[in-house]
Amino acid sequence: MDMKYKTVIEIRDAIANKEITSQEVVEFYLDKIKKDDDRIGAFLETFNEDAIAKAKKIDELIASGKSLPRLAGVPIAIKDNICYAGKTASAGSKNA
Repeated sequence: MDMKYKTVIEIRDAIANKEITSQEVVEFYLDKIKKDDDRIGAFLETFNEDAIAKAKKIDELIASGKSLPRLAGVPIAIKDNICYAGKTASAGSKNA
């Protein structure tokens, strides 16, 4: 799959307009990370199952016609010095 949506706004609008699902967007970027990150080294870890589960919930809410926050369904990356409930925040330290 090629991602024709290049900006956050384009992705958000495409999800809201049901041109693409949040799950498809998340899976696209998880695949891209898996393919390219060995060379780039930008991610210490990804939370694939969490991301896909949350994307499915967003898609269900969209299908039911519920109002959502403006960026619902758009995946994000979180720097490792920001706490995420239930996950390790090591700030990149090998001692974590």
